[in-house]
Amino acid sequence: MRRAVLGALAGRAPRRHPPQGRHPPRARAQLPWRRADDIDLLYGVHPVVAALSAGSRSGGVLHVEAEAREDAGELAAQVLELAGLHGESPLDADMAYSAMMGLGLEQRRAVAEAWERAGDAPGRAAAKAARLAARSPQARCVVLAALSVAPFDVRWHPKAQLKQHFQNDPRGGPGHQGVVLETAALVPWDALPALEAMLQGGGRPVGVVLDGVTDPQNLGAIARSAAFFGARALVLSARNCAPPSPAASKASAGALELLAAGGGLLTADRTHRVLASARELGWAVVGAAGAEQASASPGGAGRISQGELGALGPTLLVVGSESAGLRHVVREQCDGVVGVEGAPGRHAALDSLNVSTATALLLQSLCSGGV
Repeated sequence: MRRAVLGALAGRAPRRHPPQGRHPPRARAQLPWRRADDIDLLYGVHPVVAALSAGSRSGGVLHVEAEAREDAGELAAQVLELAGLHGESPLDADMAYSAMMGLGLEQRRAVAEAWERAGDAPGRAAAKAARLAARSPQARCVVLAALSVAPFDVRWHPKAQLKQHFQNDPRGGPGHQGVVLETAALVPWDALPALEAMLQGGGRPVGVVLDGVTDPQNLGAIARSAAFFGARALVLSARNCAPPSPAASKASAGALELLAAGGGLLTADRTHRVLASARELGWAVVGAAGAEQASASPGGAGRISQGELGALGPTLLVVGSESAGLRHVVREQCDGVVGVEGAPGRHAALDSLNVSTATALLLQSLCSGGV
């Protein structure tokens, strides 16, 4: 059974030319827990840096500790010098910051590219910019906001005031690390048109589908693993999954922002129907399941070993809730099921891993064949 399942999944060829009009144009999804006009308070250095550098957010206000203002000015001066825009005489920190905030769109792009290229370049300005950005990530956020294509205002707050104002706001959370980005919420794309486009792009795309993962910490950890191992899509069930909230983004260390910016943050209104259509397009669908679910899989879905995942073609790994696992209607759409094998003779109470840990291990095996 295992060889038959593996052979069928690995040999499936995606349909390159689906009939016209089969799917609606790629559009932002309508979600019960997320609207395009919702406002997030994105907090923490990593998600804010990721959002500003990747362009996942459409503008807003960056709230920063006032203590970082001098470092922000110095960093702006060094970045302008890298781009050759500092003029005949060196700018002081305040002048450099003001000059950067007043740059036009094309100039901002040129400066951002120069700063990015300077990462591996020798030179005093590059070295000093790197030191400043490492010493003051808040200053790095300010310069990224100044160079962003999207419009971001910067507002300075005394450290105590920033903490008092945002610490207990229900839209944000603790641990802001001196930066809070007040910005439009992330709204995922509809899954099916995006999954179809990924097949049209060639290669061996891999995606993760979450159905019943309601903890934002688990969502963030899975998003981080997906981005780290090179998965192109993260599909969230619109009905029973945690939303891409600031808490999830912080738990992902910014990976959720990178997936969103690359068009890989998706949603499915009816997960089982999206999986059925994805199979028609050429995706293999593999469910993550424990031993009991694997043996009881409906529709003849066979067990695949973790080591065989790398031999599959374009694959969607479906992950269910920690308590109930995959829902029956979702398991019916799986071509095969896979689980993480524990050590023989382990204590009976240790029957499984945390859902995010198990997903990371399965993704490592799945993506080892190249994406």
